[in-house]
Amino acid sequence: MNHLMLSLMNLKLVLPLLLSFIAAILLALLAYYVPVHEWDESRNGINAIEMLGNGDWLNLHYAGKVDTWNAKPPLLIWCIALSFKIFGISVFALRIPSIICGALFIYFFYLTSRLFIKPSINIAITIGLIFTKIFYLDHIGFTADFDGMLNLIIIMATYFYFKFILTQQSKFLQFASFMLGLGFWVKGPAVILFCIPVLIHYLISTYESFYLKRSLSALGWFLILPLLWICLILLFGKPHDGGFYGQSGNAIQTLLFNDLVGRALDSDFPNAQPVWYQFFSFVNIYFQLFEAIIYICLGYLIFMYYKSGKTIPTFYLFSGIVFIIYMICISLMKETHRWYIAPISASVFWILSMVFNWGKSRWRYAIFYILIAINFGDFLMNSRIMKEINGPEQKFFETVSTLDSITFLPYFSQRIFFIARSNHTPIDFFYHPGDEHVICSIKHFEKFVEQFPSLCDMHIVATGKDYLLLDN
Repeated sequence: MNHLMLSLMNLKLVLPLLLSFIAAILLALLAYYVPVHEWDESRNGINAIEMLGNGDWLNLHYAGKVDTWNAKPPLLIWCIALSFKIFGISVFALRIPSIICGALFIYFFYLTSRLFIKPSINIAITIGLIFTKIFYLDHIGFTADFDGMLNLIIIMATYFYFKFILTQQSKFLQFASFMLGLGFWVKGPAVILFCIPVLIHYLISTYESFYLKRSLSALGWFLILPLLWICLILLFGKPHDGGFYGQSGNAIQTLLFNDLVGRALDSDFPNAQPVWYQFFSFVNIYFQLFEAIIYICLGYLIFMYYKSGKTIPTFYLFSGIVFIIYMICISLMKETHRWYIAPISASVFWILSMVFNWGKSRWRYAIFYILIAINFGDFLMNSRIMKEINGPEQKFFETVSTLDSITFLPYFSQRIFFIARSNHTPIDFFYHPGDEHVICSIKHFEKFVEQFPSLCDMHIVATGKDYLLLDN
């Protein structure tokens, strides 16, 4: 009996670590083989390189000047800079923080689910999440963008929040609030959108036992880190006059008023697409065959909420509130992107766990795993990312004579040159298929130098095996 108990305890410890390892391997493979192609990701890399160069760990820089496009707090850029410092400047090092965040996200998702869900269902929904696009796809999963780290902080906050719901110990509510405040240091006020459903659920759950002192304490723990960043910017922030948004002032004005308010309310904001059904198209992109089941489960959840006298499992209620709030807010925003719905990923799979209460046991699990396999198989066979990995070698853009900067980064066994045209000075190492930005091999680069010998007059700044080529 003691041996059996010890085995079960070991399995309880090993399972989340094993699932996290599987997630890390998936993300690492994508990070290794997929070229840098997201503009935000490449910009974050430049911010980190310049941070290492100028020693300014508060103000982000681009092209040697204060970055007036990305005014977010620097937590992600710190992590990328640290990765560059340890592993050298490379594409994979750029993405290491995101791989770590993805693996830890799966670990805390499993731990959080274990508070309410039995092990067999927990394993199924965790595997489902790992192999669903909203986890591993670019801008959330393997690329060096803000949303993967924000997702990790949100799931950690959710874990502590549910611990508070179960135990009513104030320390867990304070931990959750502090983690949400830390989320501000990743993507600024974007974390507030997740705070709305948390607050609604908190008020519903504590309706009969509401303590003002405990609530104000939680608010204080949440505000510590955002207020710290604001104070640091007021004391040491550099001006953003004449910036990307035509703004003046500092990073606070850029982040809160030009960027946030513009994206939410301004129909003339760059890339604004005020289409009310955008949220639903994003759900379709990420969840594929699970999409219809999500809406069926959500409808059943709403029906059960009213029929049962508003007494349903707290994690179902929480998940439904998160989904509905994001659905409303994303639908009303003037400028949105598919990765804005990343924080609903955990809640969606908690909602999907309802299907294991329907039908015969063996069919429930079989159908769920088949849907996972079909979704991931579609990604392997038909996705843009897999075509980039397996596609033919890219060629130069015809008008490369206008090119003014080249960044060379070693990419493990494969060497790739990242080209930036003059209208995106000085350097962006990224690739847009069909656009003017090109990735080429070292063979193509040598051919290019033969055609344009004037490049030989460029200054070459070398750090180990990494080279940055700039024109005079």
